[in-house]
Amino acid sequence: MNFKIKKNKKRIMLPGCEGAAAAKARCMYGDRFSTSDYTQLSMCATVGEAASYLNSKKRYASVMSSEKAVSGMHREQIEYMLEKRKYGDYKKLALYLKGRGEYVKRFLCAKREASLLIRAVSRLGLDFKDESFHILMSDFDKESKIRISELSDARCYDDILKASEFSEYYGILLKYVPKDGRYVDVVHLEADIWNMILDSLSDMVSSLSSKEEQRQARDFFKTYIDARNIATAQRLKKYPDADSEYISSLLLLHGTVSLKKLHSIIEDADSAEALKDKKIAKILNSGADAELRLCAEKCRKYIRCSTYPAITVLCYMYLLELELGNIVRIVEGIRYSLNPDAIMSMIITED
Repeated sequence: MNFKIKKNKKRIMLPGCEGAAAAKARCMYGDRFSTSDYTQLSMCATVGEAASYLNSKKRYASVMSSEKAVSGMHREQIEYMLEKRKYGDYKKLALYLKGRGEYVKRFLCAKREASLLIRAVSRLGLDFKDESFHILMSDFDKESKIRISELSDARCYDDILKASEFSEYYGILLKYVPKDGRYVDVVHLEADIWNMILDSLSDMVSSLSSKEEQRQARDFFKTYIDARNIATAQRLKKYPDADSEYISSLLLLHGTVSLKKLHSIIEDADSAEALKDKKIAKILNSGADAELRLCAEKCRKYIRCSTYPAITVLCYMYLLELELGNIVRIVEGIRYSLNPDAIMSMIITED
């Protein structure tokens, strides 16, 4: 008898542990919240009911059930539990990466550090104590050289400097020490912090051995930078005191949209110069949260087709952050008694 042997299609095989990281990330992504899940959550009448709904879902039961009285949880507690889920997922995936993909860890930790630093600086001089700062402390903070517990208690700029003295942010923070009782220039401080982060990420990506992995990583980060820059230009041009020079000083480095094109957006977002560039037109047409929408689109592409485990993990973690952000927005909407349709209009889904 003659047997026809079918040839298997050629597949790119990944080394054991690294291949497991990509497979695990895709499996976890397959368990993501759907639009239907978000809709059901938005229909909860109270924050406690929303917490109970999250506890009923396998995806969040492991972290939510660690609270004894789930139905009595408030928004900050839910946010803390979601943060635990994020760190737990990253810890699982990092085990398989075996030290590779350091730029992924750098991006995740730096985003949080930048957020906490700006939050601490912004609330200086306020009379109330921000209790949620303590509640939202994450297991990611164990990786930080910033003493987060001291940062959360900061009452003056010197306290922030002391909490950050062993971190890479200390030099930048020194440049913005307030003088003569003036306020801290928070917007330029944030831009400088992010440019330092992006500089280090660019170096880490450039050191990758695979040119294709470099390309995919740069594609993600440049999308992130371009969308943020265009959003900044659009937002600030509404203020009469914000001229082109001022707005340019707040833009992030390493983007692909030229300063000339950004200036055309600053002057007129509907100009032919701006709209003839497909990338700019797409960002402008994405409306609010363009950065989140476009990066999510990029991540959905790479999590399915990339053969690089670190890229897959980066995409999963970004999409997880987006999902957790959606849940927090929904819970916040429930807290203020918004109707489900209004709540759903505030989140970003795949539809």
